[in-house]
Amino acid sequence: MIGSRACGYNRDNSDYDLRVIYAANLDDIFGLDRLKETDVTRTDQFEIESHEIKKFIGMLLKSNPNSIETLFSPVQIHHDDRYWDELRELGKACITQDMIPAYEGLSHTLIKRANASTGAEKVKTINVLHRNLLTCLYMVMYGEIEINLRKLKDAFGHSIADDWEQTAYELLDEIKTFPTKIPAHISDETRKRANDLLLTIRYDSL
Repeated sequence: MIGSRACGYNRDNSDYDLRVIYAANLDDIFGLDRLKETDVTRTDQFEIESHEIKKFIGMLLKSNPNSIETLFSPVQIHHDDRYWDELRELGKACITQDMIPAYEGLSHTLIKRANASTGAEKVKTINVLHRNLLTCLYMVMYGEIEINLRKLKDAFGHSIADDWEQTAYELLDEIKTFPTKIPAHISDETRKRANDLLLTIRYDSL
């Protein structure tokens, strides 16, 4: 699970955001029809985003924050967890400085959105902004992913109040100047591990 319910700022009427990782069957992989690697389904209560395992591993290898955060969500539902530990270890190896610009870019977008909104929508946007910034700061400091806003607030001992915009820019500066020890880029060894894992999943499907 992702979204507000996983991040700890949901309301009673918040929907459920799910990100599904699956391995396509052999007919879909080798048949004439083009394999649909990503699909999104929306209802009143659910938004379900599905990624085929090859697509998902490819996003990990691009240090895609959304994909890596999926592996470390505090709420997980497993239909088949044979490869879960290997996927999480791969996710850890994909935590790199290449993720930082994505967090920064989203933060600037959210600042503009918060300034243009009011009421409950503004509060929600500020919460998303705060979570995004603290997740990034936690990552550059500790080399790990934490997406739950309550835990992040406890870890850093502060929250955004009326001066939310100033606090946001201060966090951006701290992210930029902190002497992080996380790798700059994904290593060739990690790429090999990713390929080996994908092949294992494919061969096990035969």
